Amino acid sequence: MWLHIITDDKFTAGLIDMFETVASEQHVYGIRALKDTSLPTNCIPVVDEADFKDLLSSRADWLGVIFNPLAPKCWPWLRLIPKHLRVIWYAWGFEGYGVWPPLSKYLYKEKTESWVKKNSKPVSKLRSALRDLKVQYLGRRYLWRVDEFVSVIHRTHEVYQVSGLLTDRTTYRFGTVGNSFSFEAMPAEEELGKHIQLGNSATPTNNHIEAIDWLAQMELGARRVIVPLSYGSDEYRDMVCAYGKKRLGDTFQPVTDFMPFDEYKALLSQCGIMFMNTIRPQGVGNTLINLMNGAKVIVNDGPVYKTLKDWGVHLEIHSDVSRETFFDPLTRSEIEANRQSVFKHASRARVINELTDILNP
Repeated sequence: MWLHIITDDKFTAGLIDMFETVASEQHVYGIRALKDTSLPTNCIPVVDEADFKDLLSSRADWLGVIFNPLAPKCWPWLRLIPKHLRVIWYAWGFEGYGVWPPLSKYLYKEKTESWVKKNSKPVSKLRSALRDLKVQYLGRRYLWRVDEFVSVIHRTHEVYQVSGLLTDRTTYRFGTVGNSFSFEAMPAEEELGKHIQLGNSATPTNNHIEAIDWLAQMELGARRVIVPLSYGSDEYRDMVCAYGKKRLGDTFQPVTDFMPFDEYKALLSQCGIMFMNTIRPQGVGNTLINLMNGAKVIVNDGPVYKTLKDWGVHLEIHSDVSRETFFDPLTRSEIEANRQSVFKHASRARVINELTDILNP
């Protein structure tokens, strides 16, 4: 049996479905940060370390423990896991880039960082320094126990090792957070949408302020700027909505409510351009969907850009894009090459095969 520790989120159902597809009824799911109490019979609430210890000791046939994700609160739990059990970390992003001090350069651009500092609870420099030292102490004391690190973005594994978050003993494995962002078939040829997707969530690491300022200097015509803001910080979402309306007027179209996944994909299909102003990996599923749609994707130089270039994908770095070339579409051959590259690396078949290998080494 596999023990999973999953932070309850929009990905939870897809995660469980993915694991059950590969190895049915071979999993027990410990769910953190519950939003409600309506859990399937194979899901158990895990609120704290005591709950984890009880669950871990409840049976003797565990093959390993899989964390989705490995949140900092759970790092000390690793010491409780017997050495013969495998420890696998499915990366979501925030639990590394958002907490590990050496990776802070992957978070904010100048204006967004100013907003974050202004709207954060006052913390003295001493308290902040002590907090950073504690995180680094916990990471170096416990994260050596991670055997395998799973992510779509293999460059993140490299970044984490260079920063000291992961040790050299940790092996990289390809995998997705659930089955929603893998592909079973190549898309049919359709006319590209004309609108622009900006970011993927109401989180400051999207650096919306800088992106909106940049777009405000362009002639957008009939194009809309579609801005997914359905999850994240309410305070940040409200600021982005107000700022976007002020700078872009009716062109700015925030999406603040959750949508069924098929409806969300249909919305993305209206976008011929995706502008991700993040530095750390974020919204990768959105990016892959847009590439399969044939959209032009503009990102910052970082792990996502480097990984997708390794795949052979045609995409552009924001710093290299001028206001004159921003709207230039991909050529038909570039679109086809992107679809082939994404399908090769993130097909449903590959996700299932890789997960099968992880669970049955």
